Amino acid sequence: MTYGGSYKPPWLGYKNETPICTHPVHWSDAAPCNQQEDHAGVVLSKMKFAHEQSLEACIDQGILSLGEPDVPFGRQLQRDNWHIGDINLFWLNIRENARLRAIASR
Repeated sequence: MTYGGSYKPPWLGYKNETPICTHPVHWSDAAPCNQQEDHAGVVLSKMKFAHEQSLEACIDQGILSLGEPDVPFGRQLQRDNWHIGDINLFWLNIRENARLRAIASR
């Protein structure tokens, strides 16, 4: 689940268990943050790809915390809960990871 900046959802810590989070840019839980230049881009409506190298996200307490998007009007786009669109935000990185896994399984 993706949340904005320092926002932490109220359910976090409820069961004294840290959620499991794999970073969608570098596919690791060991390195907490991605470099902005490693972000491959987002997918918009009608499968239009845009805004590569625009997001930096960090794993913090088992959730993905998204920094302010480096896009026009990024400050106005910032929100607490990005979960509704988190796949779109990292679509190209996810697609590339799926492609590499498919090749490796042949």
